Amino acid sequence: MAKKKKTRQQKIIADLRRQLYTSQIKYAPLEIKTEKNTQSVSITLPKQPSLNTTIPKIPAPAFTNTYPYLAKDLKKTAILTTAIFAAQLILFFTLVNHIIVIPGLTY
Repeated sequence: MAKKKKTRQQKIIADLRRQLYTSQIKYAPLEIKTEKNTQSVSITLPKQPSLNTTIPKIPAPAFTNTYPYLAKDLKKTAILTTAIFAAQLILFFTLVNHIIVIPGLTY
């Protein structure tokens, strides 16, 4: 069976999670010395995040544009709707003033 690919959103979430963990975990050197054969062993363990650590909150901007294409699409829709409405008005006035005559259609 084929391997299921991650979606773009899953990749973004994984990247953010990775950034969060790397910013929280700092490595602190811990040295353990043994007297046996007078050898020195140095071990580096990850420092446990304390419960009092808080993630700094970034102030949200006043206007967040989560859908950048929305304004563009609304503009296109408004232009198209206005054009259709104007074409209907022009057709109506040309039919009422008998500039265009369509057989079987009376105004």
